[in-house]
Amino acid sequence: LGLLSVQGSAASEVLEEIGLEPPPNTPLAHHIRLWQKAELRVITNDRTGFGGYDVLAPYTVMEEFQTALIATACLPIDDMLAETLRYEAGIPKAGIDYTERTLAAEMGEPFVSSHISYTKGCYVGQEVLMRIHARGHTNRTWAPLRVEGEVLPSRGTTLSASERADAGWLTGAVRSPALGGAILAWGFVRNDYRQSGTVLQVAIEPSAQAVVLPHAPRPVRW
Repeated sequence: LGLLSVQGSAASEVLEEIGLEPPPNTPLAHHIRLWQKAELRVITNDRTGFGGYDVLAPYTVMEEFQTALIATACLPIDDMLAETLRYEAGIPKAGIDYTERTLAAEMGEPFVSSHISYTKGCYVGQEVLMRIHARGHTNRTWAPLRVEGEVLPSRGTTLSASERADAGWLTGAVRSPALGGAILAWGFVRNDYRQSGTVLQVAIEPSAQAVVLPHAPRPVRW
């Protein structure tokens, strides 16, 4: 199977125009529908903050499906634009913004409230999550920052404060139209410095500062 993602406020209309019924507008709702005699699984999955769907399709119809999408004036985008839209919406990516070593609670309240259940039955990692939820807190949180500089920091770039060398690190950065072309970065910031407006130093050349933002420029509706 191959995957094509149809994103944007008109994504449901685009699917309907090519004869593919979109699933309900709730995260990860999905169904299988026939298209050109092939079974396609359509999944509600917002990757940009504007709404959208993933479509899993056999490779035998992928090219035809993509051609049909483009015929509706649906435009292909490159990886850089996809990353920019994702970061502007505050959507973390597995393997980039979090790994198997990341505690779910470190990803921030919007992520936790939409991805973690404290009431369902047993699951792997539940004990750690319940302990954090009931007794304590994490030491850091994934947060957005506006970098005041010209150089895009790379993944792993460290953040420091005047009184602490290890205030956090970045998981990625893009130039954001939503911030007027300024650099939008995301990273793990120690909770002592998580308050909006806090200024941190970014370990790049030439040196630059980063200002902690209160939320993503266009927060996704989980």
